[in-house]
Amino acid sequence: MLRIEEINNKGIKKIVEWNEGKTTNYIRQWAGPVYSSPLTEKTINERIEKEGSKIQIFQIVDVENKEIIGTIELVLKDKEKGIGHIGRFLIGNEENRNKGFGQRVLKNIVQIGFDEYNLNQITLAVFDFNKNAISCYEKVGFKVTEYREKLFKREGNDVGSYIMTIKIEDYQ
Repeated sequence: MLRIEEINNKGIKKIVEWNEGKTTNYIRQWAGPVYSSPLTEKTINERIEKEGSKIQIFQIVDVENKEIIGTIELVLKDKEKGIGHIGRFLIGNEENRNKGFGQRVLKNIVQIGFDEYNLNQITLAVFDFNKNAISCYEKVGFKVTEYREKLFKREGNDVGSYIMTIKIEDYQ
């Protein structure tokens, strides 16, 4: 069983631990341009302080093992229009990936966005090469609504990103 809860100092330490020795390109894949290498607790805490109530950072807890396994953010982009954005979604250790955790977490965070934050739609961005993530998002009900070309180069290839959206009326 997984639980999503507001991040605490232990969760922030885990994010830093998962990213120790990782390149900025690795961090960019899950965090976009918000963080770079080396990622520090200070950097994360400064962002939390700067953004205030505009972002809600959650840690993902495996209740059975009493272990923090990931992180996900819900950004309140436009409260008046009820638009949120999911970002900085990471299942930290590779052994916890490809077990369906991402899909369960995503469903949970979408439900939180619609129920607790009164959002009408939620977006997310995903790099076009991240096929596993795209598949996960589609299974939850997200649909591609925009494509952004040539954001940067990765291994000699142009990288773009999809903007994917889920609306409350389409969510089951």
